[in-house]
Amino acid sequence: MQHHDTKTPDKKSSFLSGVFLLTLSAVLVKLTGLVTKIPMLHLLGAQGMGYYNAAYEVYAALFVLSSAGLPVALSILISRAVSGRRRVFCIAMYLFAALGGIGGLSLWCGGDEIARWIGNAGAEASIRALAPAVLFVCLASGIRGYYQGLGDMAPTAISQVMEAAGKLIFGLLLAHFARRAGATVSHVAAAGAWGLSAGALLALLYLIARVSTDFAAKGRMREDAIGVRAKAILSSQPILRPLCAIAVPITLSAAVTPLTRLLDMILILHRLRGNGCTEEVAGTLYGVYSTLAIPLYSLLPMMIGSLALPLVPGITAARGKGDLTAEREIVGTSLRLTCLLGVPASMGLSVFAAPILQLLFGGEDTAAAVLQAVPLMQVLGISVLGGCLITILGAMLQAYGCHRVPLWAMLMGSAVKLISAWILLGIPRVGMLGAPISTFLCHLTVLGIESAVLAQRIPPRILSNGFLSRTLFASVCSVGGVWVIRRTLVYYLGDRRLMILPLVLLCAMGYLCLSLRMGALRREDVVSLSHGRELWILLCRLKLVPSGERL
Repeated sequence: MQHHDTKTPDKKSSFLSGVFLLTLSAVLVKLTGLVTKIPMLHLLGAQGMGYYNAAYEVYAALFVLSSAGLPVALSILISRAVSGRRRVFCIAMYLFAALGGIGGLSLWCGGDEIARWIGNAGAEASIRALAPAVLFVCLASGIRGYYQGLGDMAPTAISQVMEAAGKLIFGLLLAHFARRAGATVSHVAAAGAWGLSAGALLALLYLIARVSTDFAAKGRMREDAIGVRAKAILSSQPILRPLCAIAVPITLSAAVTPLTRLLDMILILHRLRGNGCTEEVAGTLYGVYSTLAIPLYSLLPMMIGSLALPLVPGITAARGKGDLTAEREIVGTSLRLTCLLGVPASMGLSVFAAPILQLLFGGEDTAAAVLQAVPLMQVLGISVLGGCLITILGAMLQAYGCHRVPLWAMLMGSAVKLISAWILLGIPRVGMLGAPISTFLCHLTVLGIESAVLAQRIPPRILSNGFLSRTLFASVCSVGGVWVIRRTLVYYLGDRRLMILPLVLLCAMGYLCLSLRMGALRREDVVSLSHGRELWILLCRLKLVPSGERL
């Protein structure tokens, strides 16, 4: 028992360190993405962003089909394996290369047909520009899955930041030079898309150098570990069978979201045209929705994905060793941090949609686009918490062996979304608002199914009594208080564009103080982080922590 108890804090600390590193990289990636979209919107306009984002939705759907499940499956097998990890990795990489190559060729050869099928012919050049990215990101995902299985999240975090930085630099430069050369809007959008492929290549080169260096440091690999021939692959059924058994349901489950977004885009374009909009107007409205509203909405759910990556191998390893304490703490910490971040973010984006959009995208040439995006963002903001919970609950179900549940839940949710979107988009008074409303209905459906199944699997009493109510109360007080302050300042000083920045900081600080005082944020969560003990001592000295929780 003594040995068991001493290991648990190390496991939790390692898990939270990985979470912290991936969360930091996710923040940098999403901020880089926002920074990319702001000047890109000025370079391309709403119409050009419609071409770019339409191509990206096609790319995302095909990429998920190619490589979504294999990295998770690879991380699970690596975390379980005691020996032969490099052989498992090398065999998996052959599958990644084959799937990535097929996906890339499909985009390159079928770009024109795909563009006509989705109802956005101007996106053809952008679709072809993203073809190499499918292969590059598939290979990179395989190496990331290997390191995640080892519990090393640094290569994943660094490569994701490099990919985003490459997308920013190369995309903006290529789009700028294309525009200066007098290229059409569709070809300027395609130049920006080539930047995404360049960023993916940059990240892949880093990961190849990293894994090659690590393997060389551990000694030269045997021929059966790196030079795997076709006969060896076919005879590796003990590796391929569990790899595919885990990867297929995860891939199908993960593919539901991008495929639904792809169908959602097609519905928007076709249904708006059915209401009398031209192809250009429908594409512009979709460009506003996908460029201004969707990136802000998806910011936090993508960050929560950093919790999900170490969650699957972490829970798998704890359950394999029968360590109920470590399992309970990993699950509880993930749910608690998700709610602590998701609840105030969901409220804040809905309440402050207008000033946030004006701050990020405001300008004389984008004023109309911002005005159109505000009501869409207000509705989408409500769905942020649901998107966060779906990500984390899906990862937990995979860790507990319920690989098919997220698939069926997402299928049911997608059916609800598509049916409601078809109906609502066809109502002239609703129009584009039908898209974010259908997203909210989809999240309710998926959460209901996943939470019902997961409640029977996870250890009891994961969250303390009253945690959700305390989190909700702290969110309402902080967001509501800042909303009153902003309305007062606007009345006396006018609506200043930069006014929202100190108010958001004030809201975050108020929420942090209330969460600490009410016990929603616990000592264990802070102390387990890097330099967390020093941070907790500082919070205690500032008297932000209840006396019973002080060190």
